[in-house]
Amino acid sequence: LAPERIDIRHFALGDSRGRAVLETTGRGYRLQINAAALDLQPWFEGGGTGSAAPAGESTKPLTIVVDAQDVRLPHDSLPQLAGRIERGTQGWRSADLDASLQGGAPLSLTLVPDGRQRRLQLRAEDAGATIGLVSGQQAVTGGVLRLDATITQQQPQLEAVGRLAIDEFTLIRAPTLARILT
Repeated sequence: LAPERIDIRHFALGDSRGRAVLETTGRGYRLQINAAALDLQPWFEGGGTGSAAPAGESTKPLTIVVDAQDVRLPHDSLPQLAGRIERGTQGWRSADLDASLQGGAPLSLTLVPDGRQRRLQLRAEDAGATIGLVSGQQAVTGGVLRLDATITQQQPQLEAVGRLAIDEFTLIRAPTLARILT
């Protein structure tokens, strides 16, 4: 006998604080998270794949709906993150996430099914802050970032092809020739 719904009105897990509701659906689970602080650093330290079970095991579909403030990542934090992500039995199926970068610039990520593949779009109004968020490096300031990719495989390793464009940015701490070329 398993519960159909677990409602945690106040949770504190590491540096995360908020409310969570886990429900069973016809085929899998739905997790709703409303958090004043959401620490995702441990997830990234574990490789952050979370997309499928080990060989021979099945993964139940999972939908995560999140509305969080102070989202902590390995290199920086997002003041705000809201949206929905869905994982199917073979990996991440779809996503629609909107966030604010430090300084308030918008960041959005969408993942949509396209047959057996997935189309990924990432848009950021501050390319430098986005690169810093992901890499911890502050080599670019400003700029508009656009990533359009097709994910052809998620397991056993991620394979994708696409185009990354960054416009109107400034390289900092770069060799003189690189500054002249940009």
